[in-house]
Amino acid sequence: MGYGTDGTDAGGEFNYATELVEMVRDHPGDFAIGVAAHPELHPRSEGDREADRRWLAAKLALADFAITQFFFEARHYFDLVESMRALGVDRPVIPGIMPVQSISAIRRMTEMQGSEFPAWFDARLRDVEDDPDAVRKIGIGEATNLCRALLDGGADQQAAAVGPFLFERQRCGLDLLQRTEVAGAERALLLGDVPLRLRLQRML
Repeated sequence: MGYGTDGTDAGGEFNYATELVEMVRDHPGDFAIGVAAHPELHPRSEGDREADRRWLAAKLALADFAITQFFFEARHYFDLVESMRALGVDRPVIPGIMPVQSISAIRRMTEMQGSEFPAWFDARLRDVEDDPDAVRKIGIGEATNLCRALLDGGADQQAAAVGPFLFERQRCGLDLLQRTEVAGAERALLLGDVPLRLRLQRML
């Protein structure tokens, strides 16, 4: 049995992610194992911050790195990393960035993963909700600001990357990279989609 991002039963043979990580770790193949991290607590945590962080630390200690669910304020990421360090886990935690492209989609995904959609951000988007281009512009702008805050705070020193969720939107990735103005795509972006990575490299 497994659980989806929203905490519902997704089926499968495992109760916890640690069981899957342990099985993969025992495989003779040379795998790098990444796990998910929720900066604003896992939906199944029921608000128990201490327990949530202990479970994540146990999972991350067995893996090679984590990629976070998306968030909109850098403080959530740095609090998560500090919590892991306090629990003795120093694996890289890559911050996941979601450039908002659709108000309805981001509200739905935010609710599903149980995270906060800041009132200040919601207000900015509601002001232009009838203008898709303006929504995308604000979304890219705020993702850029978040990337800069993370890099300025040292996220790239401990994780080597920030990870945007692009969903095959190459132009969105290029805009974010160019606006963030850091030295080199590999330092700024970790693109799990290899064809997308190659396309971006050809376009740069």
